[in-house]
Amino acid sequence: MSLIALNCAIALTGALMAGGSPDWPLLGTLIVIAMVGLGVGIKLRGRTDPKTLRAGFAWFIVLVAVGLLAKVAAA
Repeated sequence: MSLIALNCAIALTGALMAGGSPDWPLLGTLIVIAMVGLGVGIKLRGRTDPKTLRAGFAWFIVLVAVGLLAKVAAA
């Protein structure tokens, strides 16, 4: 998670230095989704084995990567 946060911070810094600005509606949507995910994670924390949660998160990251690769390949 810390690597993902660092990557996002670097990308944001680069975009701002290039004269860009954040897409505030998208950023707000992502924050809301993250908060919902946090709530779900807190509820599952006590009911689910940490190893299972880590594996689920790993698969989620793999699916996101595959989706991004498919999007780039289609462009």
